[in-house]
Amino acid sequence: MHNARVQNAFTLLEVLLVVAILALLGSALAAVLNGGMKIWERMHAANEPLVNTAIGLEFWERDLRNSFSLPGMPLSGTPDQIVIPGLVSSRDSGGHERIFPGAMRYRFDADRNILVRYKESLFMRESPDTTEEVIVSGITRAQLFYLRTDREGRAAGWGKSWTDNRE
Repeated sequence: MHNARVQNAFTLLEVLLVVAILALLGSALAAVLNGGMKIWERMHAANEPLVNTAIGLEFWERDLRNSFSLPGMPLSGTPDQIVIPGLVSSRDSGGHERIFPGAMRYRFDADRNILVRYKESLFMRESPDTTEEVIVSGITRAQLFYLRTDREGRAAGWGKSWTDNRE
């Protein structure tokens, strides 16, 4: 009678072959993921200025939509800044946040290549909340133009400065 051995395990050669195949697949997957991450980082770096600019313009749009006419503080603009009257939040002497009439001033700082927003309250003169908030950075050049209208409200051309004289 033959002693037939029943094989219930893998041979060393089979195990080494599977490990080698898994190592190749793992290294290929790592290379693909690494390449994908590098592409994502490049795209993120290229899109970051656009995203920051879009966010800054959303701040600006919100402030323009919430603006209203205040006596003594008209909506006005020059080529490097615009003053938008409206409600601003400010901290009183006790540190409590209050909302007062005031203005948001957006200014392009050419020396630092940034667009800055200042909140200026009309009633908090002893400790005005005029801290600057950088809205967009990395701007190399910016200039504001304003659409002028005639007495009937029709467009009359673009100008480099503007003042709301409807006080």
